[in-house]
Amino acid sequence: MRNIIVKIFGFLLIASLFACEEDVNYKTEFVENESLFCIINGDSSFQTAVVMKSFEERDNTNNNHIKNVQIRLTGKEQTITLVDTIGDGINEPGSYYYSNNFKPIIGDELIINAQLPSGEELNSSVSVPSFNLLFFNLSSFVIPSSETTGNLSLTWTIKGPLGRYAYLPVLTIKYSVNKMGTEEVKNIEIPIAHAESDNKFVPIYPSVTKNSFQVFSQSAIDRAFLEIAGADTNKSDYRIISGNFELYIMEENLATYFASTQTFKNTFSIKVYEPIFSNVEGGLGVFGAYIKRGLPVQISSSYVSSFGYRN
Repeated sequence: MRNIIVKIFGFLLIASLFACEEDVNYKTEFVENESLFCIINGDSSFQTAVVMKSFEERDNTNNNHIKNVQIRLTGKEQTITLVDTIGDGINEPGSYYYSNNFKPIIGDELIINAQLPSGEELNSSVSVPSFNLLFFNLSSFVIPSSETTGNLSLTWTIKGPLGRYAYLPVLTIKYSVNKMGTEEVKNIEIPIAHAESDNKFVPIYPSVTKNSFQVFSQSAIDRAFLEIAGADTNKSDYRIISGNFELYIMEENLATYFASTQTFKNTFSIKVYEPIFSNVEGGLGVFGAYIKRGLPVQISSSYVSSFGYRN
């Protein structure tokens, strides 16, 4: 999912509180740390890592990429060294390390070692999620819902061996917009519900969960489809291409990290605004792993045309 917009921010350090009889000091001495982020996609051979210096100011992300770091990923059958490269800053981070040739084995224990130019090292280990079978209670996801509740409910069952895993369900719709003869393909993520605030409807998206089910409100799906064209009156310029339900299965470290930030979308989605979980020795950061399973989404032609869109 490299096409999702990426923003990478530095750590906000924990401030210590010191009190005395005359005044209260809410600041402490700034300490710079090195941070390593690497999220292993168990379904891909493309893996990435980011190594940064931390900064005192939250929005200061300039020039904090650490170059000349030797990063080694080690699995049961291979060891590779990641390559330093420059991204476009939109679909990829401005600077990161990567490998196109590291396909982890399901259930394998992986070790990451980052040797910094200063001589210091960052280390961590993680196990790729492993199970024998995964069953969905539906053979396909159908929009609109035919359930009497008016909602779309989906459950899944995993057959061992089981680890301490958590899940992130994501429902997306792919569509295109034809403007001046040029067709642009886009994706929209469907929320599970909306909350009304200040006379506006705020989308609520799925979050990491230990539960093996997810419910999508049909009214939330309807509102999301309306927002595809928004105020544009040329509804026929919009074509609904397909739908996709994806279930991210995360091992414990990544699940804990995501629960503390609620920003996981793909390999590069690292947004840190507050003190959070870290499992990196010698510094800060997270080394985690996930695998993904999907389910086809069928969208009724009559439902699509009810919004004025094309199939």
